[in-house]
Amino acid sequence: MAYSIDGDGHLDLSPCYRGFGCDLMLASQISHEYFFSELQNLVAWDGLEVRGMRSESKWRHLVCKHGHDSEPMNPITSLELGRVRTLPVLKRAVSGSISVDVYSQVGRRGGSDRIELVVDGADKDYLVSLGFFGDHYVLRSAYPAGSKYAERTRTRGVLLNKIRV
Repeated sequence: MAYSIDGDGHLDLSPCYRGFGCDLMLASQISHEYFFSELQNLVAWDGLEVRGMRSESKWRHLVCKHGHDSEPMNPITSLELGRVRTLPVLKRAVSGSISVDVYSQVGRRGGSDRIELVVDGADKDYLVSLGFFGDHYVLRSAYPAGSKYAERTRTRGVLLNKIRV
């Protein structure tokens, strides 16, 4: 199996659709292959390394819907196709190869700074959240979000940079 990127720059899930539904097992396999092929050794737009990308739990966190309950994320029953399709946007946003606005926010508990990337263009309202630790980042989350979340990031954060490609 090989993944491919569609004309919009998203992960192509067309092989997953058969009849009236989506083969979630195949979509999960495609996302897993993309994650472990393309999102390892990720380097941010400013040259800093993004650590913690080598685990199954990070992959599940990025492709599954999850709430505030303690139910484990299952890459079949909890798979969110919007998150899967936009995994390539995550890579381009972090690497600075698409236009993004970079905001800084201090963590709620006063911990590490949080860097929020808000994507402009076709994938506007896509957010990437990174923890900043001085010499590296840790990916906290990335997801297609409604305009409400993007606006909240813009109003609560401090604009650090506008990356325009």
